[in-house]
Amino acid sequence: MDKEICKQYGIEIDQYKVVGDLNEGAMAMDAALLTTANAGVPVELLTYFDNRAIEILTAKRTATEIFPEVRKGDWTTAYAKFRQVENTGYTQPYSDYADNGKAGVNYSFPVRENYLFETTIKYGDLETDMAAKAKASYVADNQRAAASTIAIATNKFYFNGVAGLSNYGILNQPNLPAAISAAATGTGSSPLWSNKDGSKIYDDVVALYKDMASRAEGNIDKTTRFKLVVGPSSDAELNKLNAFGTETVASLIKRNFPNLEIVVAPEYDDATKKIQLIAVEIDGVPTGECAYSEKLIAGRVVPYLSHFAQKFKAGVYGAIVYRPVFVSTMTGI
Repeated sequence: MDKEICKQYGIEIDQYKVVGDLNEGAMAMDAALLTTANAGVPVELLTYFDNRAIEILTAKRTATEIFPEVRKGDWTTAYAKFRQVENTGYTQPYSDYADNGKAGVNYSFPVRENYLFETTIKYGDLETDMAAKAKASYVADNQRAAASTIAIATNKFYFNGVAGLSNYGILNQPNLPAAISAAATGTGSSPLWSNKDGSKIYDDVVALYKDMASRAEGNIDKTTRFKLVVGPSSDAELNKLNAFGTETVASLIKRNFPNLEIVVAPEYDDATKKIQLIAVEIDGVPTGECAYSEKLIAGRVVPYLSHFAQKFKAGVYGAIVYRPVFVSTMTGI
């Protein structure tokens, strides 16, 4: 085929290779690849995308399993006060003509401060649309993250309060009775539950009950509704058997304290390795409460040039222990 004639019709054949004779070459002009050699299809087309979202877990939030949660005021409330009343009086021998003895009441008004806190989310137009390609609800996921962040912080304040304010938690109430130490009855005179058998661990629980009973002046007994708060590692030790190998510590506690509930809280596995025994309520009055002013307030969605922002806020007074006499703490387990 004449090259000049082909050029007149816009056909350039200089780059074509000819294999064999002219007729064979004319049929094999497309044998040489102009693209990258490929033996398959894009791997993305062979990938299964699960629609489920596996959420990463955080530590269990258990403050409200220890004390009930109640609302006091709202986010405009600066302080919460509660009234304590103590009966006072004395008697003297009776006489028709005497005005002896005196009875009265004494009031006090403890104060807790409301702590307001917040978190903010931002989401852009492009990132929202890109997440949608992956079938992810980016805005809803961010809002859920904000609610989770508020809940985690609330739980932390219920346990530890807020430094610098009259706002205290379950673990650092200034009016709690002094903690007692675990008995050094384990292997090598160790107080640690990991070095004790089940009977020795049960003895520590009894010592905790005895500590409370020594202050309660008959207002508690074995049938009182209690909560025994332990850390995860201490909870595992409650599965140990007694000295006879016939019963676990947990079942022994349940049998002798029928209204006792075991609550597992990660915060108790701290450096002091503590447990607490709490009488839930006496004569209808709760020993303590987790108090908040606002659980969660979602602010307005604010538009910017190409993104949006939203604020979330809440308020807490910490945990309020009304009757600290009914809380016993043991450390060093």
